[in-house]
Amino acid sequence: ARGDHVIRLADEGEKVLRELPGRPTGRIRQFEPDPHGGTFVAAEHGIFLVHPSVDTIDRIDLGDGAPKGSPVGIVLDDERRLWIATDRAFGVVNTGFFYGRSGDYPELPGPPYTGLRLHPEGGLEVLTAAGGFRYVPDQGLPPRINGVTVDGNEWSGKALARTWPIAVDVNTSATGAGEATLRWVTDGHHNWLPLPGRGLTIAGLNPGDRTVELVALDRDLRRSTPVVIELRCAYPWWLRPAVLLGGSGAFAVLVLGGFLMLARRSGGGRANYGRALVSTFILTWLVLQLVAGLFPHARGWPFCGFSMYTEKSRENDIGGPVSMAIATRDGKERSADLRRFKLVFDTRWQVIRPFLNGDPAYRRHLLDLYNQLPGGVNARALRVVQYRTRLTRNGKVPVAPLVMGAVEAPR
Repeated sequence: ARGDHVIRLADEGEKVLRELPGRPTGRIRQFEPDPHGGTFVAAEHGIFLVHPSVDTIDRIDLGDGAPKGSPVGIVLDDERRLWIATDRAFGVVNTGFFYGRSGDYPELPGPPYTGLRLHPEGGLEVLTAAGGFRYVPDQGLPPRINGVTVDGNEWSGKALARTWPIAVDVNTSATGAGEATLRWVTDGHHNWLPLPGRGLTIAGLNPGDRTVELVALDRDLRRSTPVVIELRCAYPWWLRPAVLLGGSGAFAVLVLGGFLMLARRSGGGRANYGRALVSTFILTWLVLQLVAGLFPHARGWPFCGFSMYTEKSRENDIGGPVSMAIATRDGKERSADLRRFKLVFDTRWQVIRPFLNGDPAYRRHLLDLYNQLPGGVNARALRVVQYRTRLTRNGKVPVAPLVMGAVEAPR
C-alpha cells in the first residue's frame, strides 16, 4: 500500500490498482490474504477485495448485521469468517454473502477500536487505546431452534398442504451465544435472508412441492441444524391442466365460430376459411401468452409470457456467472467436472446450492468423491466462485472473483 493506493508488484513493474467511480478506498490499513484466492483489504472507507486476475480494487457491499464504521483491522479465520474491528464496532461477516453479527460481545470493552489481530494463545486480540483484549469464538453450545409455529399452530414436523395462492405465517424462537438471530430460504436457495423478529409471512410460493428452511445463528455465525418445513402447494381447480386445456379448447371453438361467421359473410371460399383458422390460432396463442404472463409459475407451461424474462440493472449492481472450480496440487484453478459427483441434476445449481448450504463434512465428502473416481484428478480444494463484474457509468468492469464457499483437503 502507498497512501490511498494499492500497488501490485510484478516483473514488468508496479501497477496501481484502479478504484471504481464513487467507491474510493481512503487510507489503506491492512491486508488479509484468502488462501482460496484474492486478498481482503481493510481501508478507511470499507472492506475491499483484490485479485491477481483483475487490475481493480472493489469495495464489498456489507449486508445486514455487519459492523458499522471505518475498519481498523481484519482477520480471516479457518472457517472463512472475516472478523472486523472498526472505530465503532466489532463483529464478523460471512465471506460468501457478507451478512454478519456485531455488538454482542460483553467480554470486550466498547469502541473505539484501534486494530485486530490473531492472539498468540488462540482466538483474536482486539486492540483499543487501553490495550489488547482477547476474544475466543465458538465457546459454549451451538445455536438451536426451540420450536416452530405455522399459522398460529405448533408445527408437527409433517408436510403441510395448501392451495395456491398461499400465505403462511411462520414463527419461531432460538437460543445461542449473544442472542441467536434467524435466517430463512425457500426451496434450498443459497442466499439466506434475515428473519425479521421471530417470524414472517411467506407468500408468493408457486404451486408444487416447496420447502421453507430456518436456521439460527449465534454471535460468531455458528449455524444451527436447519429446520425444514415441507409445503405441498396445489393448483386451484381453475389452473389444473384438464381445466386449462378444456378452457383453451372451448375458447378456441368460440373464436373459430366467430371467425367462420365473418368468413361466410365475406363470401366464404377456401381463402377466407383458411384465414379464419389462422386467426383463431394466433388469437388463442396470444391470449395464452397473456395468461402465462400473469402467473409466475407459468414458466413450466409450453407458452410463456415474454415479460417474465426482463430484468433491470442499475449503476453499482454486481453480478456474474457462478461455477464450481477445483484447485490442483500445483496451485492452478480450473472448472470442476460436475459429472464426477455421479449426481442426477438438470442445472449446475442443483449441485452448487447443496454445497453452499452443506456443513464442512458434506463439502469434504464431495471433495473426496471427486478425487476417488477414475481420471487422474487430485484436487486440493473445491470452490464455488462467482466471476464478477460491477456496472459503472462506463459499462461493466471486471472486479475480483468471489469465493462463495470452499473446502480444502487436509495437508
